[in-house]
Amino acid sequence: MTTYLITRPPAKATALTSALLEQDAEAKLLYAPILDPVGTEPEDWEEVAFALIRGEFSWVTFTSVNGVLGLDTLAQGLGQSLVELLGTAQIAAVGRATEAALVERGLLVDFVPETQSAAGMVDEWLIDEEWDNPMGETILAVQGTTASPTLEEGLTDYGYTVATLPVYDMLPYPAANPLTDQNPAETDAQSGSALTLGEAVTALATTDVLIATSP
Repeated sequence: MTTYLITRPPAKATALTSALLEQDAEAKLLYAPILDPVGTEPEDWEEVAFALIRGEFSWVTFTSVNGVLGLDTLAQGLGQSLVELLGTAQIAAVGRATEAALVERGLLVDFVPETQSAAGMVDEWLIDEEWDNPMGETILAVQGTTASPTLEEGLTDYGYTVATLPVYDMLPYPAANPLTDQNPAETDAQSGSALTLGEAVTALATTDVLIATSP
């Protein structure tokens, strides 16, 4: 029997759990999350929200599922769905998981790079042929509080005006009220519960495969 140690909470590792168990039904899966995403409300949130509703952003970019969850939470606080909030803005997602989270909420994703990273988004960004120069076009980058400036700087270099909206922070696990799109109680019973740091250190001695994922 192979023992896997995964650095995510069980509720956020369901797809990985299913894939591993499909390959090896006898696998032992342990979870040792390090950080939890927690929603934040930026000081200028209401101003940004009204700008979104007025259609002032040409594009809205998402560089993680956590960003989708964070903005969705803020939108719900205003009594809005993401579809209502984002209106006619074009949507860019960093990868397939982020795209799936947006599609689940009724949004059409216009751009997903082949290289699933902020750098990939910049390298593969599609300049609308109708715009000889993107000057005057504004992009909203939805991200975490500690996000790399790669996307913002890259799009700014193209001539866009880029506004950033930090909608979540990463706190030590377990954090109160973490962002999640799944009730932990609904997680497959085979997944089990998350280990404490001490338990995880002990478990490493008998772990065959360590899977380090993004939080």
